[in-house]
Amino acid sequence: MHIKLKINNALQKLSGKHPADIMLLEVAAKHAISAHWKALQAIVKGNNSHNFRAMVGGDALDVDDQVQCLLDQATDPNILGRSWQGWKPYLYSLNQNLLLL
Repeated sequence: MHIKLKINNALQKLSGKHPADIMLLEVAAKHAISAHWKALQAIVKGNNSHNFRAMVGGDALDVDDQVQCLLDQATDPNILGRSWQGWKPYLYSLNQNLLLL
């Protein structure tokens, strides 16, 4: 079953499905029945006020929109802080300040 899920997800990525929807499909097996599922969905889908992935919709995104959504997910502190235990946000802040110099 796991292999079929991975193949299905790869096909959906190639067909232009929204990356947030694919991510939710991937985590649904473990989290869909949990008490925090609705909050997890909101985090993955993003916020309309500042997340590109929340502003763009549809089942057939073009490549540029898919890339923007993936970058948005990969750089979202709300996701990083919850998914990567070793994340050190103060280093991100330091790096951003050094780039401004």
